[in-house]
This record gives sequence, C-alpha cells and structure tokens, in this order.
Amino acid sequence: MKDSKENRPPRDVVAAGLRFAHRRLSAEEFNAYANAPMTEDEREEKSSQIDWFLRRYPTPLERLRYARRAWRNAQRLSPYPDLLARRAWDTDA
Repeated sequence: MKDSKENRPPRDVVAAGLRFAHRRLSAEEFNAYANAPMTEDEREEKSSQIDWFLRRYPTPLERLRYARRAWRNAQRLSPYPDLLARRAWDTDA
C-alpha cells in the first residue's frame, strides 16, 4: 500500500536521488569503484547472493522476466511514478 502524501519525501529530493543513482561515471570514477578492495566477508556475501539469484532464476529469460517485474513494482510503489516514467535522471531525454 502506498504511503499517504504526508509521508512522501519531497519530489525534488526523489528527483535528485534518481539523478545521482543514474549519473554517468567518468572512467576514473568507475575504475575506483570497480577496483576497490573487498573484504573476505563482502566477497562471500556477494558470492552467496549471486549463487542464490542464479538458482532462483536459472535461465536468461527468467532473469529478464524478474527484471521487468521488479521495474513494474518500482513504478507502482514509487511516490512519484511520473519521475520514473519520464526518466527524470536522464538529462539527455
């Protein structure tokens, strides 16, 4: 169930969060993130999550269906679904 309008975060905060999450990284930013050291606990956790996901969705078609279903749920549960629909983070759109 959706929260009442009083409980929603401000629209500009949601839009800024979407822009930040979907920003384009420079090569340097990407490499710094991709090459950051991982603890053994983090590595085990990620490996466990990937193993579970591949068991749960063993084929590419099942993974695609999951992704589409997750996107529909994100749109349905978003306090501002129009921001997702019009890709508020995409400054080129």
